[in-house]
Amino acid sequence: MKNRIKSINQFLLERYPIVWNTRILWVLSAALIIHLFFFLFGVMTLTNPSSLLEYDVLASYFRNGMLLLGLVISLILLVLWLVTLFRNNAFKNFYPTSAWDLLKQFCAYVLIIFVSTSFYYSYTLGLQTYIKIEYPQERIAAQHRVANDSGMFRSESVYNYTLDERIIPKKLDTLYCETRADRIDTLQPHVAFKDALYQFYSFRKVVVPLNQKGQAARASYNVTNQTIKQRATIKAYNDFQQDSLESTSLRRIVNDSTITYLFKDKVVDVSDIIKDATPSYYNYANLFYEKDGDYDYYNTESYAVSTSIDYYSDDTSNLGRVSPSDAALVAQVKRNHALLDKRDPEAIKEVLKKQLQLLDYYGIEHNVTVASWFKLVYHPAAFPLKNTIANNKDAIYQNEFIEDGATAFVKYAHGLKAKRYIEGHRLKQVFINLDDVHDTNIFEGSVHFFIWISFVLALLIFIFRTTGLRELLFSAVAFGVLAIVVGLLCVLISYGSNYSGTSSRFEEYIFTYVPFIAGFIIFSITFLAFKRLRKPVSAILLNITFVSLLPWLFLILGIISIHQNHACRAHVDYFEAGFECMTILEQLGVLWSYIFAALGFLWVYVYAHLIVKWRSLPEK
Repeated sequence: MKNRIKSINQFLLERYPIVWNTRILWVLSAALIIHLFFFLFGVMTLTNPSSLLEYDVLASYFRNGMLLLGLVISLILLVLWLVTLFRNNAFKNFYPTSAWDLLKQFCAYVLIIFVSTSFYYSYTLGLQTYIKIEYPQERIAAQHRVANDSGMFRSESVYNYTLDERIIPKKLDTLYCETRADRIDTLQPHVAFKDALYQFYSFRKVVVPLNQKGQAARASYNVTNQTIKQRATIKAYNDFQQDSLESTSLRRIVNDSTITYLFKDKVVDVSDIIKDATPSYYNYANLFYEKDGDYDYYNTESYAVSTSIDYYSDDTSNLGRVSPSDAALVAQVKRNHALLDKRDPEAIKEVLKKQLQLLDYYGIEHNVTVASWFKLVYHPAAFPLKNTIANNKDAIYQNEFIEDGATAFVKYAHGLKAKRYIEGHRLKQVFINLDDVHDTNIFEGSVHFFIWISFVLALLIFIFRTTGLRELLFSAVAFGVLAIVVGLLCVLISYGSNYSGTSSRFEEYIFTYVPFIAGFIIFSITFLAFKRLRKPVSAILLNITFVSLLPWLFLILGIISIHQNHACRAHVDYFEAGFECMTILEQLGVLWSYIFAALGFLWVYVYAHLIVKWRSLPEK
């Protein structure tokens, strides 16, 4: 084996001297073997289904000790590589080396460091591979359906089963249900249960056009007559009218050209379809889980009919509580009603059985059986809610006291509590984890961290290999002194200026332009006079320039962004809703990282030319 390695090294030395000199073949081979082990570790991480109950399993690399193990292995691997790398330095020994050869060596350094430090990717890819094989999308979708079908029987809160939640028949979806007693006209048709009142109203709308910037057009709005009259009035009046619409409307529906405000209109008699206001499973209109939904882990119901004042939709034809985007919710409610209408005990038991099997598979706690759960929910006359089930174990042991003066409805709700619990909300975290693992691109975002860590470390190694340890240390000291001097200069100018303390804008300019000017002076001296200076001094200037040029270019983008931001704030429409003002950095987004990485390799090639010239300078 030893002879085989020796013969390979001899071959590389003769044919591919850069590969031999950087030891890239052996380092990458060792790193890839380690990556394979991390991949296998990732595969085994989630073999226990209950591990999916943890928060954000995709980040388990940072919580289960793998991060520390990866850091230790990376450190050992890089140290061993550097020890072998520093045994030979063709450039310092005046072996004929071109700028192109130096660039290839630098690229090899970056690749070696990147592969030797990115075990996170192999581990997480292993985790994703296991999940995609063990939990394909079809299986996950089937589990979603089981959870949604049984959702109405979880009976967690009486308020999810009150009349104002009901959206079927369709007529109820197009109406607004008022539940505030002080706003209900008891002389007109309404429905009551205990002391809870429900009154249904039709909607009326006010349509406000948007201008090209997505702002509400300058207008006064006659809400009573449902018309929009354009006026040439002062801005304050228009703002007042706009704020009035925002604060008094029940809902706001937005598309590209208009904002439609919905208001409560006339009382509608629903006695032909609503005979009883008792909380019922027929009123339930929640969706336990839908992929890409907006979820709160601690909320008992995650996805329900939207009742918030601010509501957005591309379809202004919908005037009710359910938007076209709630199609999955409507379909689920129809499935629930179909199941209830059958009044088939076996069908309901099958739904409950599948849900309990799913909970048991993931190790989610509960104290119900199919029989006991069925007994709590099956009341086929009208399927009223007669029992509520806690969503955690501790809740069934808590003694809640009813306050003096509590309403009859509150007392009724308190009397529904059974000594049963189902921690079904934890299943929500399982689904979130499965969807995240399936859909997340682990390279997006994090790859920039590994690229720049590799690039910076490669820069330091490259400087050491081309100029030497002494020059590297002196360069670090000189850079630190320059940074302190420039920082102190910024502070002195800021405090010594007449504008100091009154204009944060001026301070922004000071702390950006002073480093910019200092960098420009150093770079100018380096490029114009490094051949005339003593060789150690020119090495220090070259090293500082080599490390600082990319941050200096990024500083230029920062200065441009500051000016753009200040110009934006001075714009007459800056505080208007919908006004957009993007700086150059915001427009580039993460693209700046790739651009600067490409510029970095180009700069290394330019630096290689300079360092070759520096190497040929006579020692003085």
